[in-house]
Amino acid sequence: MAKMQLILVGVFFVLSIGRVGASCFSTIYSFGDSLTDTGNEIISNPLVYHQFNTLPYGEKYFGKPTGRCSNGRLLIDFLAASLDLPFLPPYLKVGRMPFSSRSTGVNFAIAGCTALDSSFLHSMGVVTTTPLSLSAQINWFTNLKNDTCKQNPGCQDHFSKALYFFGEIGANDYIDSTALYKPLSQIQGFTSPIIAQIQTSLEALIQQGAENIIVQGIPPLGCSPLILTLQQNSTDFDENGCLQSYNQISQNHNSLLQIAIEQLNDKYSTANIVYSDYYNIALDILKNAAKNGFEETFETCCGSGGGKYNFNILGMCGTSNNVKACSDPSKFVNWDGIHLTEAAYQIGSDSISNLVQKMC
Repeated sequence: MAKMQLILVGVFFVLSIGRVGASCFSTIYSFGDSLTDTGNEIISNPLVYHQFNTLPYGEKYFGKPTGRCSNGRLLIDFLAASLDLPFLPPYLKVGRMPFSSRSTGVNFAIAGCTALDSSFLHSMGVVTTTPLSLSAQINWFTNLKNDTCKQNPGCQDHFSKALYFFGEIGANDYIDSTALYKPLSQIQGFTSPIIAQIQTSLEALIQQGAENIIVQGIPPLGCSPLILTLQQNSTDFDENGCLQSYNQISQNHNSLLQIAIEQLNDKYSTANIVYSDYYNIALDILKNAAKNGFEETFETCCGSGGGKYNFNILGMCGTSNNVKACSDPSKFVNWDGIHLTEAAYQIGSDSISNLVQKMC
């Protein structure tokens, strides 16, 4: 029986290094792409996604851009706050700093990151927006852990007792292909190698001592204003106004991901890997938009082009002074056509916080 069915009760611990948290987890290590990145991309390659380092990004909560791809906080920020922890700093900012500056966790996620290595995608005719892939994040973590343990012999308990948040990864592999108008059959063909890469990466973390891991599925791709605009001539719409064929890609990806998680839980007795159903979290926000105070579900708050989606890939948020944000982003689900508003992330964060509490 897969251990993902189990609930660990009453686990409170004191780390051998680092501070004692107010909850059962006092450290978070996070991975993923732009849905989770708190600043790695603008440090690594500021010219590619320079808009994320300009207003109105970050204006809602931080009052300035921080590299987060939203108008404010992300799911990972709300998760950290729910555990009474500070926001996770990006690895490229603190990776070489003293342990005291990163004792409560580090974020390895980077915007534009793909699950598959860029060299593989390039061989398939897919051009990626960043050369960094999931394997780079795992290497960053390995380097950080090795450096930490050189200075702190008792480090293993710290890393084994941390919470690992494996944020959404893989969506960019599909989106980059769609942006180049690759045939749907080729896009669907990426699913198996993507899942294999995710499983390999999770196994690498487990072998380095990770025990408690939340793994996030990908959102409904067919509900993204980006995909909807690129495929605007399609007739493949469902009752929610989303593209069925692209949502099917997400569903297939997530089904295979859950199987991979079960296999890892069965293989490793110490592993407690829990699946976070981001697909239905996002879909629920869209279906119950009015109940949650949203007035616009598909229209982009900060975008251009007008129409139903207000999204133009050549006139995206932050790329020009002519691209203005809506007056009240809290009424919008979609921030820039790819990422959600802080208001939407805050609603979606509740289910993840509940998962964590069950793991405690």
